[in-house]
Amino acid sequence: MKHLFQFLIASLLLLLVAVCSVLGQATCPADRSVCANEAPFALSGASPAGGTYSGPGVSGGIFSPAIAGTGAKTITYTYQDGENNVSCTFIITVNPAPEKMEVLGLIPVCIDESANLPEYFGTIKSFYTIPSEPVSVSWSGAGITGDSVTGYQFNPAMAGTGFHNIYATATTSQGCTSGPFASSIAVDGQSAVSCPGDTTISVLDSAFTLTGAKNLTVSGLPSSSGNPTTADAGGIYAGIGVNSATSTFDPSVAGEGAHQITYTVDTGCGPAASCIFNVRTTPMPVRLVSFMAKKNENKILLSWKTSEETGFDRFEIEKSESPDKRFVNIGHVAGKGAKHAYSFLDDSAIAPGTTVYYRLKMVDLDGTYAYSKIVREGVDGINVTMVYPNPVSGELSIFSQSDLVDIQLINSKNVTVMAQKPDRSKINRLDISRLPVGTYIVRTTDIDGRMHQSKVVIQR
Repeated sequence: MKHLFQFLIASLLLLLVAVCSVLGQATCPADRSVCANEAPFALSGASPAGGTYSGPGVSGGIFSPAIAGTGAKTITYTYQDGENNVSCTFIITVNPAPEKMEVLGLIPVCIDESANLPEYFGTIKSFYTIPSEPVSVSWSGAGITGDSVTGYQFNPAMAGTGFHNIYATATTSQGCTSGPFASSIAVDGQSAVSCPGDTTISVLDSAFTLTGAKNLTVSGLPSSSGNPTTADAGGIYAGIGVNSATSTFDPSVAGEGAHQITYTVDTGCGPAASCIFNVRTTPMPVRLVSFMAKKNENKILLSWKTSEETGFDRFEIEKSESPDKRFVNIGHVAGKGAKHAYSFLDDSAIAPGTTVYYRLKMVDLDGTYAYSKIVREGVDGINVTMVYPNPVSGELSIFSQSDLVDIQLINSKNVTVMAQKPDRSKINRLDISRLPVGTYIVRTTDIDGRMHQSKVVIQR
């Protein structure tokens, strides 16, 4: 009986082995851990070969940690043995990878700042994981000192002026690493400047923009030209006659003499830097008391007076259609020394309703010159005759648009005291030095028979 029972047990075991061999079985790989930022990879290690994998983040036998998400993910392996499917499961744990918490952009620092934590200077302030895990950060790059044991620091002086990247690599307690991530730092040097040389201008020159000073501070900001220094960038001009807001100098405000101009740059890195240059405004070759233009029909009479002339040569009369256009020389008058009154008649044809502009170019004996203010005048009629000067004491000039054939000087009693028969001349002169003082009438007749009368006063 005992032997019969043992026989039955053995037979049953053989039957079970036979059944299992018919049904088959699947074997899965061991559980594993991966990081969330790892690249997708092919699943393998299950047997028999030829089955399929399925589960979170799985597609076509490829497992993507980013798609699966963090946490424990159950992966199933299925194998078809004949009409029967056999399967097994294993676990892939996806651990979080560090991510940047805050990026602020380019950070400017001064080269004389003390060494500090890289996070203090860098744009990357911290890292995080989901779910939260401890994260350690290592740093590398220009100006970085220390290690994970003693701690890291960024030293601006060691990095030097200019644009730098420092790099952060973050690692979780599970060994997942992200980076290296670049932090941009612009290390600026201490303020430095240079000024142009001294210059000399006329006190009559127009206000102009001051140039030539340079901000020599080395900026850490990237420059497309590769030159970190920028002329007139960030600097302030100051001095008599200077408008600091517009960086302009006005000679008329400064007046004559040597004027000290200061150019200052303060970048916040160390003390402000400044330099000095001089702008000398020279006096006019002569001192003008007055300068005016007066219309007389279609001619313009220019008159001016001086109060001082030293080493002076001549006045050049210049004319333009607009103060913004080129002036042309239309004549000159020699200087007479000391104080004197001058005049110049522009008898060129000027159309009625036209405005013209004049200035004096005042030239010294050594060739230096300055310009007077610009005056303007227009004509609104057709001029026939003009007499000058008026009052007169010696010689009376008579100017006409057309040729004159008769000139008479008539006193207050309507008596002709002087007569002249010009030979068709537009410019004529009468010597009235022997006539008594008083008011007279100049009566002219031109070649076309037109008559014109002008009043003139003779005085001594």
